[in-house]
Amino acid sequence: MGSERRANIENQLEELQLLHCSLLPDEHIIFLDGSEDWNFALKSYAEGQSELEFPPLDVASFSIRLDNTKIWFDISLSGKSSGVESAIDCKKNISVKGEGITRAEQDKWQSIISEHLEEISDSEYVLFIFVHTF
Repeated sequence: MGSERRANIENQLEELQLLHCSLLPDEHIIFLDGSEDWNFALKSYAEGQSELEFPPLDVASFSIRLDNTKIWFDISLSGKSSGVESAIDCKKNISVKGEGITRAEQDKWQSIISEHLEEISDSEYVLFIFVHTF
C-alpha cells in the first residue's frame, strides 16, 4: 500500500474515532453497504493495533443517526487534508436523508450544510465539528 493512501486512510480512521468516541448514547455511526470493512478497521484502530488491516475502499460511507428521528446524515469521508479542501470535499459528500422529507426540505438542509461548512472550513476536523453542531 502506498504511503499516501495509508496516510489518507489513517486520517479517516482518526476522524472516525473522534466522532465515535464523542457520540451520545442515542447517536450511532452506521456504515453503509460496501463500507462494512471500515467498522472492523475502526475497532482495530481504536484498540491501537500496530498492524492495521486497511479497508479495500478509500472512502468510508456511513450514516450518523439519532434514535427515534426520521432525518439523518449520510456521509462519505475521503481522508483528504483538513481545512478548506476538506470543507469543500465534505460539501459534496454530506447529504440529508429521511423518511418523508420533501425535496424542498432537503434543498433547505443542503443550503444550511454548505453555509455551516464554509464557517468551519479552517478547522482541523471539519466533519467532527459539523456533526457536533447539528
